[in-house]
Amino acid sequence: MLEHLGYIDSYFNKELSAEERRIFDQRIEQDPAFAEEVAFYLNAFDSVKAELASQKKARFREIYQEIRPAQRPGLVRRFWPYVSAAAVTIALIFRFIVFGGGVTPLKLAEEYIHDKLDLIHPVMGNTDTLELGKKLYNEGKYNEALTLFEKLVESNNSKDLAIEYAGIVSLRLEQYDKAIRYFTQLENTRLKVNPGKFYHALTLMKRNLPGDEVEAKKLLEDVINDKLARSDIAKEWLDKW
Repeated sequence: MLEHLGYIDSYFNKELSAEERRIFDQRIEQDPAFAEEVAFYLNAFDSVKAELASQKKARFREIYQEIRPAQRPGLVRRFWPYVSAAAVTIALIFRFIVFGGGVTPLKLAEEYIHDKLDLIHPVMGNTDTLELGKKLYNEGKYNEALTLFEKLVESNNSKDLAIEYAGIVSLRLEQYDKAIRYFTQLENTRLKVNPGKFYHALTLMKRNLPGDEVEAKKLLEDVINDKLARSDIAKEWLDKW
């Protein structure tokens, strides 16, 4: 079992790509032995979640050794209803593990990115370049999607949306400076519902460098005062800081 601990831990710490997460979810449903390992991870997590991250794996191993092999069979039967419904359960478990505890701007940003920016909704029946970029993004092919969106920005076709999507993909690729450039550019477009300033703040919260939190807070205050897109979320976040 222990050889998969790092893999399971990486999943719940959102260190896997979209394709790797899809394979992980599929494996839970198709491989009972692997599902048992995930079930044990979840069962043991309550015992280690309060410890420092650097101590978690060591403590997990200690707990595992304390439970006799004869006691471990049946974990799947007890936890299978929770781990088999991957589409719902994994999202809840992820939020509990990653976003539990004290609220910080970084956690708020990560939660929003995971919940709201995992997919870009396509326009059914439309096959233009913008929609192809969305399709690539939804498949986790971020670099290819960014290339298409950037070409659209350069060619001025669907420019406003292309700028927004290029910024979002750059954020997902953790190219924070590029994302900020796109979102700053987006702020100056004529989009009726313009999320540029909100996304700019979101990127700073995720980047989490010295001074980013203060600047992000100012941007969110502007979003609220000027009644810009996502002002309701901005207010909710500032109330939690």
